[in-house]
Amino acid sequence: MAKRILSLGILVAMIFTLVACRKPIPENIEIGFGGSYKNIYLYCGAKSDTRIFDVDNVKIDFYLGLEKNWSLEDRNQLGYEYIGVAAYFYGYGNSYWALGENGDGTFADYRNIENIYFIKEFSAEEFFSEQYTAEFIRKGRWPFAKSSTTFNYYETFTVPKEVLNKETYSFYFVIIAIWFSEESNHYVFGYWHDSIEFPYNYINDTQVRIWANKR
Repeated sequence: MAKRILSLGILVAMIFTLVACRKPIPENIEIGFGGSYKNIYLYCGAKSDTRIFDVDNVKIDFYLGLEKNWSLEDRNQLGYEYIGVAAYFYGYGNSYWALGENGDGTFADYRNIENIYFIKEFSAEEFFSEQYTAEFIRKGRWPFAKSSTTFNYYETFTVPKEVLNKETYSFYFVIIAIWFSEESNHYVFGYWHDSIEFPYNYINDTQVRIWANKR
């Protein structure tokens, strides 16, 4: 009998411990300002005081920046001219790593790509200015490393309603470098990029709840 009581007491204690350790679900969005890994050169983060939005008015603050220690002289590659950085939204299944108009990864107009919603572009000269500097600081060694990212610039973007498709339940934000290919006379996406995934669910016909995951 005593063993049963002891076992029951241990079980109850474990349940209370698990409940106490569960972190409450945040009511805001904040992502891209920490973590143990960062993509090269381009960084982005996102913040919002709420996760619940009217579907016709989803506004999120996006933080954008270029690695502080990247040299301006490194911006061009052989045969390509660095144009700048572009920001896009797209829905699940519409990858920004598209095959291009002719299957060769090139585009005649990077501002007008099917199912990928162009938001804004920043010229090379503009994005290399101090205004768009971001600094990534890593402390410790993997897998216990802790890091932080600070940004000098943010801007509020409205999420296109078209990417809030009830059947997909995810949309994405990406900033990516744009190059001009002298050989093909077309534009190409560069390797330098950063992105955020936003899973979501509809609360009702007019409201949506949004989360955020770093890609």
